[in-house]
Amino acid sequence: MKNTDIDIRVFRRYSSGAAFTLRHGGISYAARTVDYSLNSVGVIIENSPLLNRGDILDLDIPELGIRQQGEVIWASQHAQTVRAGIDRLGPLNGNLSLYRLSDILIGLQRTLKTGVLQIRHGRAIREIHIKNGNMIFATSNLDEHRLGDILLKEGNITQTQYDQADERRKKTNERYVFILVDSGFLKPADLTTVLAIQANNIIESLFALKQADIEFREGPLPSGMAVTLRISAADIIYRELKKTADEELVARYLLDRTVDFSPTPLNLFQEIRLESSDRMLLSFVNGRTTVKDIIKLSSMDKIQAMKSLYALVEARILEIKDTEDPPQDVAPDEVCSPVDDSFGGLIDKIDETDLKFRQLNHYEILGIDTSASAEEIKKAYYRAAREYHPDRHFSLPEDVKGKLLTIFNSVTRAYLTLKDNEKRRKYDSAIPIRVPDVVTPPERTPVSAAEETPQGERFRPAADTGTGETAKSDIARGNFDEGKSEFRKGKFQEAAHLFATAIYFDSAPSEYHYYYGLCFAKTGRQKEALQSLNRALEISPNIPDILAETGHIYLALNCPVRAKGLFDKALRIYPAHKRANEGVEVIKQRSAKT
Repeated sequence: MKNTDIDIRVFRRYSSGAAFTLRHGGISYAARTVDYSLNSVGVIIENSPLLNRGDILDLDIPELGIRQQGEVIWASQHAQTVRAGIDRLGPLNGNLSLYRLSDILIGLQRTLKTGVLQIRHGRAIREIHIKNGNMIFATSNLDEHRLGDILLKEGNITQTQYDQADERRKKTNERYVFILVDSGFLKPADLTTVLAIQANNIIESLFALKQADIEFREGPLPSGMAVTLRISAADIIYRELKKTADEELVARYLLDRTVDFSPTPLNLFQEIRLESSDRMLLSFVNGRTTVKDIIKLSSMDKIQAMKSLYALVEARILEIKDTEDPPQDVAPDEVCSPVDDSFGGLIDKIDETDLKFRQLNHYEILGIDTSASAEEIKKAYYRAAREYHPDRHFSLPEDVKGKLLTIFNSVTRAYLTLKDNEKRRKYDSAIPIRVPDVVTPPERTPVSAAEETPQGERFRPAADTGTGETAKSDIARGNFDEGKSEFRKGKFQEAAHLFATAIYFDSAPSEYHYYYGLCFAKTGRQKEALQSLNRALEISPNIPDILAETGHIYLALNCPVRAKGLFDKALRIYPAHKRANEGVEVIKQRSAKT
């Protein structure tokens, strides 16, 4: 039955029976596909010797647009054929006629990869910048997606302002956003808001495409990438498909079917802002009631209700249910409850849990007794999976996000073992008897000679670039210097606006992000401060000032373990650093009180 295993693969698989020729060891074999995804393909090969894991094959599957090498992940012999699972090597690519955009966006979010997803349709090129799996920015070469056109459409600027900015752009070839800011049509403080509108417009426009070439190029993001946004894949899929899904297609696909909640918590507990009408609609989903009857019970408009259910299926929160599968018995309130995005103690808890989970057995990971019933195991799994869901915490540092995925996978492995009676019996007989381990702090990494002194450059400077980039660098430096002047006067909001503009035009110097983070800290916006200071650390990881101030932010967010690690690193580099020593003293005082 479908729910006997939890599907934790990141990219959705599609059924296929495409015939093709496969080459291995210089010999060609007739083969056909069984299924495929953006990163792999399942095949059956005629008259082939048994393949070994790690074998490299040449794939040429015209029907699926796959022409690349692949690596054998598993293989099994069946009479005159070999069944194999093959990972595609090279960039992730394909066409939207073969892959649904929703599956691509959710899949990339699950990989935690960083890079650029490019979508080409004729001369139109749109790109989505992805960092650690999250969509953070988007660009387009279409006029309709220019910032000025979007601002005019949204009513943020007048037609006269638009015409003046466009005329100046044609004469000077300056960046459009700089013209808007320099002309006073756009405040620096509004940059993030309007760029979020632009990015969402670009991504939403992709859902109308039936055919387009796609390619994900993994690697560092462009150096000019300064503004990072918060775009949930599930949320944008849900909102856009509710508006644009084809009514006839949805009716054929969904109306006579039964839907249920996904059995996979990785799908269930995504970040999505459900409208109240759709929360009510979900209250009728129980794995037994047909879509047609759900719509009748909801009293919603038939077309809109169908679109909403379809959007939730595409976001993977709901699934088309096979008639023989038992209901999932998921409470809609659990899925719809708001995301707790607080930082208080969360990062320390993840750090400690990641270390602790490596030493625990499956029962301890789920926090249950060895005599727990099947229902207790399921409840414990859902509780843990919801808490440690990697898609629900956008603002975490990258290393913490990776640990979160590791924890989630540990919870899932524990559940998959204990929910199966035979696997559980074998596991129970193999659990070693042990005494609790004493956690030994990891050894400190030796400090290089270059790190032993704070002398020399304190922050990474902007790169030496060509004339066009130099002009942007000069604009950025001017705004930064003015921002420092405002900062010294205690005008932190004014300084923050200037630092934001500096970062937009040149994101390379770590000091820009450092001072931007200090402004947030001074105005009590600790999470924003942490994001900026962590960006400064990514650029310049061994500057005591940045380490110490980031440590103090973690202290303010009730994460003393991570704070101490940063203070310790700052003091290894510069033992007399005042702010780092102050932080260590605060931690000692707090520990003494407890």
